[in-house]
Amino acid sequence: MTAESSFVLQELHLYNWGAFAGRHQIGIDPGNSAIIGPTGSGKTTLVDALMTLLCASPRYNLASTGGHESDRDLVSYVRGASGQGNETGDHIARPGRCATGLAARLVRNSEGGRDVVWLGSLLWFDGSSQSAADMQKRWFFAQGTGHSLDLWLEEQHSGGARALTRLAKDSEGLLMFSSKAPYLAKLHSFF
Repeated sequence: MTAESSFVLQELHLYNWGAFAGRHQIGIDPGNSAIIGPTGSGKTTLVDALMTLLCASPRYNLASTGGHESDRDLVSYVRGASGQGNETGDHIARPGRCATGLAARLVRNSEGGRDVVWLGSLLWFDGSSQSAADMQKRWFFAQGTGHSLDLWLEEQHSGGARALTRLAKDSEGLLMFSSKAPYLAKLHSFF
């Protein structure tokens, strides 16, 4: 496979991921991109978002910890936790019902035109739990146009898991998984 026929990361989309509150989109220049900024500005948080989409068991915050154990986990990113926990809970940015969304848009230029693939995840809590077991998770693999993190979030907000299942049934090129292993198997077989 030549470099011209490979899929290349073009955009990273975030919604309520860690300290990044609200909606964010990062464009990636395939010719030359760097993530730079002062300590604590969110560089590792961006890398951890991408690792969440690509790895079975990402080890978070490795750049900041020098490869040692981190205080960050998937729950802390969804809840927007910062610093050490305390009894007041003021270190939690999103303490009640909340949702987080991640998506990566990959593009390949081919003889037939442009191929687009979306990788994504929606993670949410319906209540105030801090337990990973109570977190709802959906993983997305989408080919073609008409897919976006915004659409998935809108469906989740309007009707939860049921609305997402209906969307996956009704959308051409969209596969949704309720667990990460079959999602990663799809990535492995596709790429």
